Amino acid sequence: VLVFALIRLASKTTADTPAESMLVLRLEGPLTEQPGDELPLPWLEAQAPLSVIEIRQMLERAAGDSKIKGLMLETGSLGAGWAKVEEIRGQVESFKKSGKPVY
Repeated sequence: VLVFALIRLASKTTADTPAESMLVLRLEGPLTEQPGDELPLPWLEAQAPLSVIEIRQMLERAAGDSKIKGLMLETGSLGAGWAKVEEIRGQVESFKKSGKPVY
């Protein structure tokens, strides 16, 4: 298991963001406060839902990234209470202050 975990960690690369990109944020399903523990095993590739902390970090990075020209929100059935939704709304408002549009 350790060998597979090391291979998985070594193979992670960061994708280069093309110019004139939009950040597409799909808000759907359960929303946790913090990211869950990950098992870095190659055969367990299921994508965990985003957490409030991950969304905040993503929006902060995108607001400062000159290649990201705006934010597109795609919403569905979101499993979150009013406090989490209000926190995400505030994060989107902070993103808008960077001068980039939100759709």
